Amino acid sequence: MPLDTWAFGPEEAMYVLLRVDSGYSTSDVQQDLRQRLPEVDVLTRNEFARKSRTYWTIKTGAGRRDFNRGAIGVSDRAGGCIPNHLCDTMENIEEYATLKALGASQAFVARHCAYAGLICGAAGSILGLLALFQALVT
Repeated sequence: MPLDTWAFGPEEAMYVLLRVDSGYSTSDVQQDLRQRLPEVDVLTRNEFARKSRTYWTIKTGAGRRDFNRGAIGVSDRAGGCIPNHLCDTMENIEEYATLKALGASQAFVARHCAYAGLICGAAGSILGLLALFQALVT
């Protein structure tokens, strides 16, 4: 249908979806529509998706809610990881006793436990952030 035959008022349509035939370039059609309709956003599918994601995750309460849920989840997991790390340390108490018998200081053993916990926490955080960014991009 030619563009000149459209008769939409501002109250009658919020979005108009167009399919571009294979004989036409999407960017050419987009440019032509932008010239004819300067007051209207003419977006490709990817541009519309990006704009929608930005709106829903940043400009509404949904994004803040999801961020808060993530923060609570991180703190909850940290609260669960500390006892697990303690249990893991207690299961390997003989190895730590051997280190102490060989002359390792209390500070060395404590640093070893702290580094092990930090490495596990960092690895889990990196994997979680990668999954989050992948979910936001797609």
